[in-house]
Amino acid sequence: ARDRNHRRELPAVGARMSPEFVNLRDLGGRALPDGRILPKHRLYRSGHFSNVPGPVISSLGARTVIDLREPPEIDAMPSTWPREVRVLTPARDEGVGYDNREMLTWRQDMTLEDARRHRARLYARKPMEFRGGTRAAFLCMGEALAYPIVFHCMAGKDRTGFLSAVILKWLGMDHETIMADYLLSAKAVNRFTPEQVQRLVRVYGIADQNPNVFRAMTEVHPDYLDAALDAIDRQHGGVEGYLRGAVGLTDAQLGAARVHLLSTGSGG
Repeated sequence: ARDRNHRRELPAVGARMSPEFVNLRDLGGRALPDGRILPKHRLYRSGHFSNVPGPVISSLGARTVIDLREPPEIDAMPSTWPREVRVLTPARDEGVGYDNREMLTWRQDMTLEDARRHRARLYARKPMEFRGGTRAAFLCMGEALAYPIVFHCMAGKDRTGFLSAVILKWLGMDHETIMADYLLSAKAVNRFTPEQVQRLVRVYGIADQNPNVFRAMTEVHPDYLDAALDAIDRQHGGVEGYLRGAVGLTDAQLGAARVHLLSTGSGG
């Protein structure tokens, strides 16, 4: 019991105070439309874990990790998860996606507003681009022994922010709640050390680019998430249509995800 309680307490403390965690948050504790409370200690969203010491990352107690980063990012900033933790790295759909360098190869005279509009257009691709990551997350959520589950990317704001929004929207959360969760990531990029920033600059090939474009890429803006959610509604008739059609989940798989996510289970 002592070890289990330690595991439960650490994420909340680490998300607020520990310099080792980047944008780590528990999605639980929120009231659902039917009056139930989304259980805590079941589903976590986060940024990277590359600078988290082994003992600290172990005490998080995760059983499943969904790493939404791309292979060059993982190679540049690897994580050290215990052997017993299942780590999934679902591939991005490159046929409808974009390379990170695309964000930073525009006109050198591009204004900040132009860059933000283009960034929103890139966000509108996310529903199709990250079908693999979305499917992996929902399938894991349907497994009783998968919890606690952590899904993350680099800063925990874009790819992770999109997946969080899809999950909350699927649970029936209102738009204000979904947007508030997304905007909490606004300070995430400030948690990167100068060395880590330089490492990412090398990975993405983004040195000496338009600072307005770089700012648009690294900030959190409501228009970005709205573009992704609008695309889901416009192209798929809502989140249920998106999950069943584009992501390819069955009624049974979605039902299992709902049952196990809302259960207090062994991790709650």
